[in-house]
Amino acid sequence: MMIILYILLFIVCLSVLIMIHELGHLAMAKAFNVYCFEYSIGMGPALFRKKRKNGETYFALRAFPFGGFVSMYGEGDDEKNLPDGIEHIPEERALNKIKKWKRAIILLAGVTMNALLAIVLFFVAAALPQKMIYLNYFEVKENSVAYNAGIQLGDYLMYTEPADPDDKDDAVVKAQKEGYYVVSMDSVATYTDSSTRTVAALIETNQKVLNFKVHNFNKCLVFYEVEDNQIIYSKEVTAEQSTLDYVDIKMTFGRKGTYDREKDEFGQIDTLDVILHRQADGTFEESGLDMYLDVTKLNFGQMLKQTFVDFGESSIVIVKAVGGLFIGRGWKDVGGIISIYTQTTSILNNFGAATFIKVWGIISVNLAIMNLLPFPGLDGWQLLVLIIEATAHKEIPQKVKSIVSVIGISLLLTLMVAILVKDIIGLF
Repeated sequence: MMIILYILLFIVCLSVLIMIHELGHLAMAKAFNVYCFEYSIGMGPALFRKKRKNGETYFALRAFPFGGFVSMYGEGDDEKNLPDGIEHIPEERALNKIKKWKRAIILLAGVTMNALLAIVLFFVAAALPQKMIYLNYFEVKENSVAYNAGIQLGDYLMYTEPADPDDKDDAVVKAQKEGYYVVSMDSVATYTDSSTRTVAALIETNQKVLNFKVHNFNKCLVFYEVEDNQIIYSKEVTAEQSTLDYVDIKMTFGRKGTYDREKDEFGQIDTLDVILHRQADGTFEESGLDMYLDVTKLNFGQMLKQTFVDFGESSIVIVKAVGGLFIGRGWKDVGGIISIYTQTTSILNNFGAATFIKVWGIISVNLAIMNLLPFPGLDGWQLLVLIIEATAHKEIPQKVKSIVSVIGISLLLTLMVAILVKDIIGLF
């Protein structure tokens, strides 16, 4: 049942982005008195198609909610193929007969609406309570293992730093790349036969900490054996190992109340031993630590600032990502409809409404930028053709434009199918 609800939510969210985009085209076309045959959400067979009494534009909902269009008089050869019931449309109402600057505004209206929608979504996301997990300090339960070891709220966990941050072979650099924070490289696992192994204590951020529902230290903690100062990820040390007695985690803290802001250093740094014994049920005993979860509410000024920070940062990231595709980088990270569905659903489950809305804002920015690419079938291509015609003072033959558009749309559909296949393979 939940899967059906998630799919419906995804379709609604995607349809809103498309609807807003096409609404921009429609609104500007109407403003310049261009005759619009149809405003459609979705592609394929029409499920619903109706126009108001004495109206001229049909509003349609089509079977496949992965696209949309506004059909305007003067886009192609429709002057010779008017819909049933329409005998004549004044030539001045054709898209290709209005001034070029007006046509440019109509073409840019879709991406503009997506950009505005993104700003609205970023603002709504900023207006909701903001959650942040702090990996560097904890909630400490009284009379727990960590409490008895001397850890206090406000103590700053000092992560193990790489010897050389630019050394790709450094164990800490590798761990950070794989999505781990290194708590300790010299913790010790002791077994019932008194043998010991040096282990790395890591906070697993790539799957667990990023989920606001799980910020229990034990559940985010993993141990791997260390050999020659390298973490051996194939040798995980778990509580289920029957001969394991306990793990002594050596945690280094900057002590509460001794931080010097001017020097940017702590006046007192202590290394504390947090010992987690293996219990009869095959789990480690609770440490008594929860990573600090901070929930804040931004004021109006902060919300406004965060809105445009999010818009600017997402735009830069997307432009860089798109640019990378043209030089052969980033194709492995490209995803289609299935990928977007799985990612957004996971984000809703793990991060809540604020981040979910923010992600749809990023998708709206992405839709705007992608539509600006000068590729046949996209708004950017039509804008490029318009610029060429305005510069050359000569219209490109409609037949040529139609052929190029058909080729471009065919390539786009082929790419979409290829990405869909990639998504399906990725599921397995």
